[in-house]
Amino acid sequence: MNARIYWLAKHLSDRAIRGIGRVRGNWTSAEVPALLPAVPARPVPLPHNADQLPAAFRALFGHGIALPARRVHRLRNVAVSWHGVVFRRLRLFLPSVWATPRLPPEFNGTFLLRQWWGRRQTMADEVIGLAHGPWAAGNYYHWMVDTLPRLLLLQRSQPGCPLLLPAPVPAYVRQTAALFGFERLVPLPPETVAEVPELAMPDYPAPSGFQDAALTLAVRNRVLESFGISAFSGQRRVFASRSRQRLRRLLNEYAIEPLLRQYGFEMLCLEEFSLEQQVCIMAETTALVGVHGANLVNMLFMRPNATVVELLNNSTHKAVFNPCYYYLANALQLRYYCLPCQGQSAAESWEANDADLEVDPAALQRIFADLFPDG
Repeated sequence: MNARIYWLAKHLSDRAIRGIGRVRGNWTSAEVPALLPAVPARPVPLPHNADQLPAAFRALFGHGIALPARRVHRLRNVAVSWHGVVFRRLRLFLPSVWATPRLPPEFNGTFLLRQWWGRRQTMADEVIGLAHGPWAAGNYYHWMVDTLPRLLLLQRSQPGCPLLLPAPVPAYVRQTAALFGFERLVPLPPETVAEVPELAMPDYPAPSGFQDAALTLAVRNRVLESFGISAFSGQRRVFASRSRQRLRRLLNEYAIEPLLRQYGFEMLCLEEFSLEQQVCIMAETTALVGVHGANLVNMLFMRPNATVVELLNNSTHKAVFNPCYYYLANALQLRYYCLPCQGQSAAESWEANDADLEVDPAALQRIFADLFPDG
């Protein structure tokens, strides 16, 4: 292959990694009508136990973010990678990566050459939908929180169109895509690039880790209605255990079991239940406690003013601190408490966010005493 083309592809990709949006030659689509208006930045309520948090940790909360107008883009003759990145020749389509906190390792110096070299799949000559991003493949949070709102936007302009998805497609992805009217799924195996004559791609509603509150509530209502849940009921208290997970486990979970029993909590591994069962459990739950992780996504299905207590790594380093569930709880109008826990890693990197934790039982006791004064 022409050495100049190879160098240019590598140069553009490497610069994209260093600073998306500043890469000369990348593009956004022609102006199309906005489906969602811009939203100005607003302060976000602090955790309900903010006065009990260390000052440096408390300072990380309360910061809102402005959202631009959001659209469904229509693009012709583009390449789409298995993880949802759109490009044409040696140019990235910037809205396809705008909300991605960090690009996947596959996005390397030769990435843009995949439209001519490597595994390819040609799509039919009809409008094909794309709503997932690089982190949605097999990731419950990024599918439920980042992708389902995009499906709502896509449904407004292209209801029922074939939907590109990364393979293999988990059962919860198939089920929720069908709930939103997308039953024709087109799985893309890893390392595959789709050649798409006509693509419909909604913008991300918000950068990853943030949410558009109105759209998040609309997602919740759609899922509840699809499962026949018309009203919230029950007074369950649930501790979402990660004891059967590989990462981010609570090493001294045994130490808080008596406390959880004292306050009437069930200890559940939510991943053992079907999606419908998880939704029904959460619709009956008024208090959810858990370590930062995918189990907390299910707060989506809790009633307004219910309570969430997140056990979070106590690091204030930007590569470790991840307040996505704090923002999600506020978008859902839930009462959010945060309990910083000691992480079992000295590293200050993305990987440290996956470290196992140890909770201070006395600190959790103080939160419960505030939440449940009558026991």
